[in-house]
Amino acid sequence: MLGEVDNSNYVPHILRHTCASRFAQAGLSALPIKEWLGHKVITTTQRYMHH
Repeated sequence: MLGEVDNSNYVPHILRHTCASRFAQAGLSALPIKEWLGHKVITTTQRYMHH
């Protein structure tokens, strides 16, 4: 998976944080990011967007 199978520091979950942060940096508001990530509550998305 992405060449990171043997890397003990690799955590697939971090990709969601990176994605949310980059969308926010590109100017997207929290609501479309929330929908894209499938979060039920906006506070979860806001935590993911924090950079």
